[in-house]
Amino acid sequence: MKNDKVKANRAKVVREGSYVLGLKLGCASLGWAAMTLDSEDKPISILAMGARKFPIGASGDVDSGREAGNNQRKRETRSVRVRLARRVQRLRELWTLLQGAGLLPPGKFKERDGILKSLDDALRQTPYELRVKAIGGPVTPYELGRAIYHLAQRRGFQPSRKDGAQKNEDDTKKSKKEEELGIVKKSISELQVAIATQGSRTLGEHLLKKSGKEPLRRRWTSRTMLRDELTQILDTQAPWHHSVTDSLKKKLHTVIFHQRPLKSQSHKIGKCDLEPSRKRCALANLDAQELRVLCRVNDLRLVDDVGAEEVELSLEQRTALLEILKSGDATFPAVRKALGIPKTVRFNAERIDDEKLLGLRTEAKLSKALGTTWDGLTQGERAALVEDLTTIEDDGALERRLVKRFTEEQAAALMHTTLEPGHSRLSHKAVCKLLPLLRSGVAYATARKEVYPKADTHKETATLPLVQSAYPHLSNPLVQRALSELRVVVTALTKKYGRPHSIRVSLMRELRLGKSIREKTWIKNRIRNKQRAAAAARILKDLGVQEPARFMVDKVLLADECGWVCPFTGKAISMKSLVGGEPQFETVHLIPLHTSLDDSFENRALCHVSKLSGLRSVEPTTMRQVEVEGRFEKMVGPTAKEKLRRIRLTPEEISKELSEGAIEGRFVDSCYASKLAVDYLSRLYPSSRQAVTAVRGAITGYVREGCGLHRVELPRGSHKYAALDAVSVALCGPGTVKRVSRAAKEATEAPSGRRRLNPEVMLPWPRLVEDVSKTLDNMVVSARVRKKVSGALHEDTFYRLEGEEKGKPVYSVRKHLWQLSPSDALCIVSSEIREVVGKRLSELRESDPRKAFAKTENLPTFRGAAVRRVRVERRDSLFSIGKGAQKRYVATDRNHHACVFLRKTRGDKEIADRVVVSQFEAQTRLSKKQEVIQAPEGAKAVPGLRTIALLETLDCTAMGKGLQTIRCVSKDPSIVLTRLDDARKLAEIGDEKLRMSVEQLRVKGARKVVVTALGEVRFDGT
Repeated sequence: MKNDKVKANRAKVVREGSYVLGLKLGCASLGWAAMTLDSEDKPISILAMGARKFPIGASGDVDSGREAGNNQRKRETRSVRVRLARRVQRLRELWTLLQGAGLLPPGKFKERDGILKSLDDALRQTPYELRVKAIGGPVTPYELGRAIYHLAQRRGFQPSRKDGAQKNEDDTKKSKKEEELGIVKKSISELQVAIATQGSRTLGEHLLKKSGKEPLRRRWTSRTMLRDELTQILDTQAPWHHSVTDSLKKKLHTVIFHQRPLKSQSHKIGKCDLEPSRKRCALANLDAQELRVLCRVNDLRLVDDVGAEEVELSLEQRTALLEILKSGDATFPAVRKALGIPKTVRFNAERIDDEKLLGLRTEAKLSKALGTTWDGLTQGERAALVEDLTTIEDDGALERRLVKRFTEEQAAALMHTTLEPGHSRLSHKAVCKLLPLLRSGVAYATARKEVYPKADTHKETATLPLVQSAYPHLSNPLVQRALSELRVVVTALTKKYGRPHSIRVSLMRELRLGKSIREKTWIKNRIRNKQRAAAAARILKDLGVQEPARFMVDKVLLADECGWVCPFTGKAISMKSLVGGEPQFETVHLIPLHTSLDDSFENRALCHVSKLSGLRSVEPTTMRQVEVEGRFEKMVGPTAKEKLRRIRLTPEEISKELSEGAIEGRFVDSCYASKLAVDYLSRLYPSSRQAVTAVRGAITGYVREGCGLHRVELPRGSHKYAALDAVSVALCGPGTVKRVSRAAKEATEAPSGRRRLNPEVMLPWPRLVEDVSKTLDNMVVSARVRKKVSGALHEDTFYRLEGEEKGKPVYSVRKHLWQLSPSDALCIVSSEIREVVGKRLSELRESDPRKAFAKTENLPTFRGAAVRRVRVERRDSLFSIGKGAQKRYVATDRNHHACVFLRKTRGDKEIADRVVVSQFEAQTRLSKKQEVIQAPEGAKAVPGLRTIALLETLDCTAMGKGLQTIRCVSKDPSIVLTRLDDARKLAEIGDEKLRMSVEQLRVKGARKVVVTALGEVRFDGT
């Protein structure tokens, strides 16, 4: 036994480091490819390949940047419940207080609606009339109490000093929250102007004048208005009511207007990257702002507009620039003008920082608010002021603190000053250690290595640690889930084949880019797709081409950019001469493809075939002509400026700008998520961080095309594409840029008008494509099955029990007319309203209420009033939650699993049946410490099909369907199955999916199997 272990360990040592691992990581899938290496560390064969699919760590549309955490809806609904509960608690305290003072009739709070209705009938005055009457003269105790209670039911909006601090100053697009806040403040301001214009003394008097003329609700009010009105009412009534004492006044103001302080969120502040025991400091901190400015200034270089040589800023220029940034952000044109730099010279960071350098924003704002007083403050006093402005939440406490140190005008200016929100990635201790070196002009990377030489090293571990323990403050749910699945796959590979010689990882766009960037990119792509569709329509109209190729559409877009005039020859371009049978204009690369490896839109232009020399290239002398530069200057579009710069480059300048090192650096992915993935995988290689590298998708695209992997045929929407991409990632090793450049230089012309890279230069071994295709055919996609009992227990909507019909309960729910489906319109409870709505739909000649009633003028009327909401019947089986007055009827949100068992029919024949267990029922069993999976009492289990849950795998080989995955478990007797590797949504699959009952699955020999992380199939046995 001992000898067997020794042999196994020796075999593992032999395998250790003999393969390279390529990873393609996305938010819902992970592709991996392991390639065996020879003695010179060159790939020679496919060791293994695989793909793993998993649910994303969020809900919503990830592509458009509109996803949200899985618990976000839970938090939002809970916050609504808490807000309503606090409102009821506040009104209960007010009810008790007013009754104790003899200002309201006796009675329980639960019966308040009936009590108030009886009181209104007895007083014969509306609450608004009572509020106005209370500020003009004496009223009875019950009239006073009714006015106060009505005033307290809506206590108005209270703005905060930090409401405007959630927006970063360099963002031009307002968030939804900021837009809503702007509407609120604007509405309140307009209401204040209206009150002053009409001469109303209080808000209640203004609303009384509006009663009967326009709706009184659905308007924003300020809490100050209501507080002032209550003060006037109490001061007016105090002489006539002995119960209205100063103590009662204070209690009433506290009960009605007291703002509960927000719970501290300091525990959510992340740890410092360099000082793990310290928390990150606020981004508004003066030292943190200085560090951010110095990091960018120390990296700035001057680059000639037609050259690639970078020059450091002189000491005088650096000092002057830092002085400029003390006043806040500065644009690059303004910096050039202030420093006396010619317009032909640009900064190397212009394209990175979006034409702006971030300045000392905190110092600029505070110096503006305090004037010359700011210059007289010591460093400690300045830091204390910033600390107060960023940490004190109570406006009153902050104002009292500021008045002690500054004048009233200065304190008021500081109260309206909002500092930059958020936190730096470093603690204040780390910032203070790095600042001395940065002030002397040292780059941040150099200073970090000098002050913290061991910051990027990790302890040696045989396997990757848990993501939660390695990065306890990682908040991105997409990255969390992706790294967790990455750990599962890499751990399994390390256990079977040993640690890889090196790992190369590439991230999909969903992980590389943040939510805001993905949203902007999605919007740009939509605009671009509309432009492409319009170009395709023009080709169809002019030439009759039904489905124009992509290169044809690209040529039309390039022609739009240059105004349908050849930028090199000045000849007019027509649609026929551009994409006709014998095109006279071709697409060329401004900088040769083999030199730049840039096939983007900004490196392409149109040129007449008479000026082409060689293979789709233009003579440098032609590009340098004055007429050509003039035509490029007239180009319009986002890439026109960059194209003008490129045609001005000489061959010498191109070689400087696009050196081999610069090209290789351009294909190294340096985004935050990629750095995090590299850092996580590097824990397997504590002594060598170079063993793990992140590769951009651009270079993998060239490798995929050059090796012919794009010709590998796979089913539509297959998860196997991730494994195919992982092969390209694994091949992106040292020398890849050289091979791609050489292949581009020796490229052949394809019939479609595109260059095809030479495969003889790119292929690591001759039969790569055949080996990959064969491996993909035999590959089994693994899946992460979600069996945890977590998530929403029921839908958000509450239903009302209307009664029973034929022994079955009938429920109803109120809906707006513009939310009704065509079937809902036929299920309106009131027959009269149903008839009115149907008649209005006929008049509008529309069957869908969502379209018909989208405009308020289309709403039907009943008894002189517009019908906005109706009650709709629902006959589905619902269940109740809560007890007593809190009893509600809700619908199941999702099902957890289906329990399969054998039952006997009347003829004593055994057939398979199932019981669907909802998420609510599973959670109930778990809370009672029962088994979540329970078969009916006395029922027999079905071998291989005891339970069925989402994303579980069934072996349907006996029926000729291979491996299938379960995609839907619902009340429908049939189970929805799809191909195991199918990544499409159910709505997109169509007729390719299978629908079978559990009895059909049992009869045809289907059984549950488990697919390991490496794609190994094992019989489940349940």
